[in-house]
This record gives sequence, structure tokens and C-alpha cells, in this order.
Amino acid sequence: MLTENGLVLELMRYRKQLESDMLPEVWTKLEAPVYVILSDICKTLGLSSADTASVLGVDATLQMLSMLEVRIYPVPCKGEPLCTRQTKAYIFVRQEGMINLATYRALCPFWSDETLRLDLQGMVNCGILVKHGKCKGTYYTLAEESQ
Repeated sequence: MLTENGLVLELMRYRKQLESDMLPEVWTKLEAPVYVILSDICKTLGLSSADTASVLGVDATLQMLSMLEVRIYPVPCKGEPLCTRQTKAYIFVRQEGMINLATYRALCPFWSDETLRLDLQGMVNCGILVKHGKCKGTYYTLAEESQ
């Protein structure tokens, strides 16, 4: 029997094979998305959200986030869903426990530091993230974990 880590690696290999088998079609854009099936498999096996995100990959995880009900994932104060950049940051913080501006810049390289800083500050203002430190030492964690 596979360990949980071995199972995650095997499912990741399965996803990569699905991706290559479906070329030139992007696997997250199919009418009946395969990533939903993979997500259900992960849920049935009781994998953590971090392991499920590893199995699905970033693109499919973002697609899943857009499909899920708003109440499951945080929504900024004005009732608007998180933008794609903020969703990437949120997923990263859920997986890694924290994010800083340099890491966010690596996730979203085509955006200015000021835009990214404002994204993070907006998530702080809405109670999604908590800011720690000042200047270059600033990092952010999930609000639910810091209470």
C-alpha cells in the first residue's frame, strides 16, 4: 500500500500524463474538466488541501477556486471575489503558511510591486491576511491562523 506522500506523487504523475495526453487541448479548459475528478479522488482519499493543490497543480487549483462557492473562500469587503493574483497569494499562504512581497512578485512577475503590495494590503483590510513586521521584513499569514 502507498504512503500518503507516495499517493500524492502517484496522483501528480497521473495528472501530468493526463496533461500530455490531452495536448493540444488545455486540460483545465475541457467541457467536462478532468481536474474535478482528480479533486474528488483527493477528497475521497482524505488528502489535505495542500496535497490536493499539489496533485492538481496551480492552473487547476485556480479553476477549482473559481468553481467553488464563495462562502468557502474569502471574499473582500466589497463583495467582489479575489482577483487571480490574490487567489494565487491565498493558495500560496494556505500551502506555505506565509507570503512576502518577493514571493508574491515571483508568483505574479508581470505586475508592479506597488500593485502587489496593494493586493496584499487589501486582503489585510478585509481580514483575510494578517501583516507582520515592517519594511523589508514584512510578511503575511492567514488571519484565521493568527488568532
